[in-house]
Amino acid sequence: MTVEEFIALRKRLGLTQTQLANYLGMSLRAIQDIENGRSALRLVHVLAIERLSLSIGSALGNLSMIHPTALAEARSAAALRPLSQPG
Repeated sequence: MTVEEFIALRKRLGLTQTQLANYLGMSLRAIQDIENGRSALRLVHVLAIERLSLSIGSALGNLSMIHPTALAEARSAAALRPLSQPG
């Protein structure tokens, strides 16, 4: 994910930088630094916003809000069948 894609996803989720920072447990300054290129966009940030998109999109019933990677992983996980039933 590029910084531009990160920003676009935040906006698609309808979040301000402050709201995203709160959801991800980060400071506003950290989000601003990532979006302005002063800090690196790391894998942990990408995974966090992807999972947040899954949470928000699912809660609102809007699959278009969910990042494609998170949606594919959720669909794959939902298709899994337990090998044995507890009991």
